Amino acid sequence: MLCYSLMALPLRPPSSPMEAVSAAALPEGPAWQYEPKWDGFRCLAFKDGDKIGLHSKSAKLLTAAFPDIADALRALKPAGFVLDGELVIPVNGVLSFDHLLARFARGSSREQAAEHPAVLFIFDILADEAEELANEPLSSRRTRLERFAELYLDGEKGAIGLSPATTDIEVARKWLALAGTWLDDVVAKRLDLPYQPGTSKGMLKIKRLRTVDCIVGGIICGGSKSAVPHILLGLYEGELLHFIGSAPLRATEGKKLP
Repeated sequence: MLCYSLMALPLRPPSSPMEAVSAAALPEGPAWQYEPKWDGFRCLAFKDGDKIGLHSKSAKLLTAAFPDIADALRALKPAGFVLDGELVIPVNGVLSFDHLLARFARGSSREQAAEHPAVLFIFDILADEAEELANEPLSSRRTRLERFAELYLDGEKGAIGLSPATTDIEVARKWLALAGTWLDDVVAKRLDLPYQPGTSKGMLKIKRLRTVDCIVGGIICGGSKSAVPHILLGLYEGELLHFIGSAPLRATEGKKLP
């Protein structure tokens, strides 16, 4: 376990990130900030000197599966920080969730990282080497995050990127209209709130809902022998079944499958 020794943080690994509740529509008003939700893995990134810890929202350690991101964080100048973001893998102009899953199915591999590099889009900063920031309102944390990005990140070229944010609801509506390509949905966050690990009503997730009837064409086997973690989905075109993606299953659902 990574021991973050620079300060007495209220958020230590393993820890739960701040998570959104679902909402039917975008909230309006000056109290809200809007962000795109990328189609990837949520990740809390801890750096303490040369020690890097990447943690999923379920507190699983992701560091070995993403050596490219660990190296990129280690190379950043600050001696320590805690960042919140989303791990993604761009493949042929889209974000590939299947390539994310392959990082775990095939084990740690720098060859995979070299062939399809990951990107960590950061959208919050909870601590830097100077002070703990989690108790500050989002408006202050966003200002510090943008300053962090300006000083240390390599724009659109690096493996660590700044995720955009806006207070303009029309921009948020345009992002929501794009959901289904690079974006999963849109997240709205209260600007006046501190960081709150766990589910928070001050963080809303708004989806662009679309439905389609799919065929289950296979499964992805995980570490558990008693539950299927993911199913493979397809659509027929004539007599051919075309793979269109995968979907996660809750443990209770996965145990029902043979």
